[in-house]
Amino acid sequence: MSRFRILIRAFTARRDVMHSLILAKLLEKDGHKVIVASIRQFEFAVKFWKPHAIIFNVQGLSKYLKKISPDSVRILVPGEGGELGKFSLAQVWKRLSEEHVTSTDLFFFWNKKSLDESLRIFPFIKKNSTCLAGNPKFDVIKSSKKILTNTNKIGFPTRFNSINYHDGQNYSFRSLMPQRYEFTHFLTYAAMYGFHCMMKIIEQILINTELKISIRPHPLESVDSYYEYVLPEFEKDFKNRIEIDNSLCVVQWLNQVDAIVTPTTTSIYEAYMLDKIIISIDKIAKISKFNNTYNKLSSTLEESCIMPTSIKELLSLVKNIKKIKRKKCKKLEKYLSEYHMAFEKQSSNLIISKKIQDYLKKQKFKAKLHFPKALVNLGDKYLFYREMRKNKYHWNNNYHYGFHEKPKLLDEIVINIERNNNKKV
Repeated sequence: MSRFRILIRAFTARRDVMHSLILAKLLEKDGHKVIVASIRQFEFAVKFWKPHAIIFNVQGLSKYLKKISPDSVRILVPGEGGELGKFSLAQVWKRLSEEHVTSTDLFFFWNKKSLDESLRIFPFIKKNSTCLAGNPKFDVIKSSKKILTNTNKIGFPTRFNSINYHDGQNYSFRSLMPQRYEFTHFLTYAAMYGFHCMMKIIEQILINTELKISIRPHPLESVDSYYEYVLPEFEKDFKNRIEIDNSLCVVQWLNQVDAIVTPTTTSIYEAYMLDKIIISIDKIAKISKFNNTYNKLSSTLEESCIMPTSIKELLSLVKNIKKIKRKKCKKLEKYLSEYHMAFEKQSSNLIISKKIQDYLKKQKFKAKLHFPKALVNLGDKYLFYREMRKNKYHWNNNYHYGFHEKPKLLDEIVINIERNNNKKV
């Protein structure tokens, strides 16, 4: 059996790495060598490891990959594949040059609507180069135990990257320039109102209850800023009741909280599937109208949330959190089913793994001199610490296997995926 070198580009550490590691484990168990690379390591690995296949998740990258690695198979596993309207995969491709489609060899889709739309708009795409897989992020929920917690801990997933960018730059300063799109301006305004509101809510919960607080920064935010600026505001009186989560796996975090209090965010997907109580701050922060104007999914997400109109009302809810029943939302369930295949039992990553292997076996590759994986990883160790010396915020977005803690659920998930697959066989 052929053994292949497969490079996975994990664009954002706390969003993309978890499911990338699951896919890597499945491929490695079949004998292949896999590197899960951050943006920092990616081109270094392409140049010196010379992978047979490159898995990427950003459509606009394929043309460049063909230029720098023409002999590699280029595989799109989208990082965001459940979008509607102008943000769908096909509509994004339409705004790019056609070469971004033709330079992709193998396409994976989260849903049939996205697949059908792409084949209709780009009829030259060969059907045997496409695969319907679902959202690989939901494997974490499908293949791990659902935990009903009783920790007296409230989770706050954030969405404030417009004012707290992962690399430490003053992004809000740039985003409010008149030359930027109006949408960019409003994202920053919404982040400011949302952050201010969240801080007031956390303060009131700490003062008026005995509950604990766990803040999980958005994948594109700087975790460091919460340690540097947020914790000191509460440290004197409440330091034992507030924490910052920087784990690679949002489900691992959600399993440790009883409910989440949040602005409209896609973390609601996982929270809903885990039967968590979801409380939205959008009406309190007065950002609900903005979200519904610029995002078609916002109204659906809001329907899955309890939406208090004041901090006083929210406090009453969290004080009685154990008595509250989770709000059901058929509209959100329909969306998750149709656009993410979220309730399918089969593992998305297993589908992706098998399709990639079948595809690669049919290709003819020339033998190439390349650095061994261990040497490539050693080179990246140097690159990582070099970048950290330049910018201490580098780790927020850029994964390094020796720095970021291995997700606790990883091995359990891979074992369960294989076990479930063997049962079907």
